[in-house]
Amino acid sequence: MRRAAKFKPRHDERQGEAEAVLCSFVRSAANPMAMFDRAMCYLEANAAFRLQYGLGDQPLIGRSHYEVFSGIPEHWRAAHRAALAGATQHSSDDYLDSATGTRQWLDWELVPWQQVDGSIGGIVLSTREAGPRHRDSERLREEQEKLRGLYQLAPLGIALTAMDGRYIEFNEAFCRICGYTQQELATLDYWQLTPDKYREQEAEQLRQLETTGRYGPYEKEYRRKDGTLVPLRLNGVLVTGADGKPCIWSIVEDITDKNAAEQRIRERRRCRLCPTCCSTSTSTAPTMTTGPTCPSCSPPRLRPRSRAVPCMRYCRPRLLPP
Repeated sequence: MRRAAKFKPRHDERQGEAEAVLCSFVRSAANPMAMFDRAMCYLEANAAFRLQYGLGDQPLIGRSHYEVFSGIPEHWRAAHRAALAGATQHSSDDYLDSATGTRQWLDWELVPWQQVDGSIGGIVLSTREAGPRHRDSERLREEQEKLRGLYQLAPLGIALTAMDGRYIEFNEAFCRICGYTQQELATLDYWQLTPDKYREQEAEQLRQLETTGRYGPYEKEYRRKDGTLVPLRLNGVLVTGADGKPCIWSIVEDITDKNAAEQRIRERRRCRLCPTCCSTSTSTAPTMTTGPTCPSCSPPRLRPRSRAVPCMRYCRPRLLPP
């Protein structure tokens, strides 16, 4: 009994010294840090902790953590219980809503501290502000959403393909160009859509891609699902995928309307003077012309007959001698 009575004061003394050393460490830490007993009452809180959470000079020692922060979420309380049971807990990009309604983003860690006899005496909480990183992450996420919206709504086809031609990702415009659904395109590659006459041209573009990291622009055709050929202009760049393998981002433009417009221009240049549209009679009486020669004369038109009436859309005016 006498030995036990002597041991207990020494045990309490050693325990007090150990707690004092730990409190001193918490007090001098640069990061916000606080030390709690098993009842989650404060044993120490450093100046950075008070500043981080706006606690000022109010007394904390002996007060419950749940009294000081009444809005602590349940998942934090569960983490406290797990740490008091001996398991270190940590989290990134977590948050705490203050009484004023502001939200603080935090990284935090809970480490159980042991008494002299090896039992758990409480936990040490260390936190770090994650607001700047979280704001950067939010801005990045917003930019990614904008790019995703542009990608899906772009009028040009955009496709990501593996080096073997397999389609990895593509937007709605590309599906419309090819005439396939997303599920169908996911089972195809661009070799299946490319007519055989373009094989040599494709090989040349792949050589250019390996040499310069990009290809095109060049023109070719795809065979649509209905069997028709659609003229295209393509260009793209070589990138590294999430798996570390090279793949190709391509921009695919349907040039059907462009080719049709160029054909109309060529027809206009070939047309010089349309005998049906242009009359050399001096009569000014209106006449109805039929049987057109150039495309602009397809509907009969009522107009006066004069010295020279050119078809302004397809013909060049010709001055006639008096």
